Amino acid sequence: MLRFLFRDIPYRIHIRRRLILTSLALVGLGAAGAQLVDPARNPFADPQALLALLWVWGAVLVLNAVIFPAGWIDALLGSLALAILIVPSPLFLDDLAEASKGAQPMSPLAALLSAMAIWYALFCVLVLVFCKLGSKVKMGQRRQQDSFQSTLPPEALRRALSVSPNLDNGVRRCGPVDWTGWFPVSFTAVEPDPDGFRLSENTHRYKARILRDEAVYKLVEYQMEIEGRTSTGRVEEWFEPDGTGTRYRMQETHDHFDLPTALSYWLCDFGADHTRALLDAARGRASPAIFTKPQRTATTSLARLFSWRRAPT
Repeated sequence: MLRFLFRDIPYRIHIRRRLILTSLALVGLGAAGAQLVDPARNPFADPQALLALLWVWGAVLVLNAVIFPAGWIDALLGSLALAILIVPSPLFLDDLAEASKGAQPMSPLAALLSAMAIWYALFCVLVLVFCKLGSKVKMGQRRQQDSFQSTLPPEALRRALSVSPNLDNGVRRCGPVDWTGWFPVSFTAVEPDPDGFRLSENTHRYKARILRDEAVYKLVEYQMEIEGRTSTGRVEEWFEPDGTGTRYRMQETHDHFDLPTALSYWLCDFGADHTRALLDAARGRASPAIFTKPQRTATTSLARLFSWRRAPT
């Protein structure tokens, strides 16, 4: 429990910092849009009201990052749905106020539940559109870079981060080289089953081959199957020894990102999280890395409560 409080919670908030701040910015833009619609009736024209909105929604985003760290779509599109509803709010809040004073007044609870239902319906539409259309937007050739200082010596860091035949580092498993020079690479993730939203272990596989392997430099090519096509990438790595350990540099080029993948990679800092999992495995210690945790989200958890499977006939 102490490890979760003092290690995992700060780590999850830090690794999801971009997601939290971007989602808050969307809500802030929604409040700015409401000011353009009708400054006189904008409920968030008062700085204190705006600050309260951002504090409350910020707390929701932090809780989501702590309890459901894999739920980046929930956070981002939930914030977008809220922002879209805030923009026209000056036009209908007066009507809600009148409805609460009419012959059959609407209770505050009924108004809150109605607003939540509208927000959730809009959120579901946004998720559907984002996932369906976003996956068709291919990002083309991309280049990613990373560098950091490690206390591990070069050979230990190489074993931790780089793929090599017949190497199992506790997170990633590499098989033997075949006659063409390629060797299989796999890792396991606990993810929701798309049919029933139950969590299950899924093994992801690709293949790699080493093109150059020198004292401080390594070049690896890899291939993976994505939606019926073969995506190819290359990873260049430098392991430069210094007095306190190793200076690591990496440059990767690939073409397998679509729009949601590219957004999530940056918003969720997936590269740093994956590296943390590998380094902790190399040191033989438990890792707070979200990559190693079950990938449950608030939406899939809720869907799992209401889903059912038809019995075999």
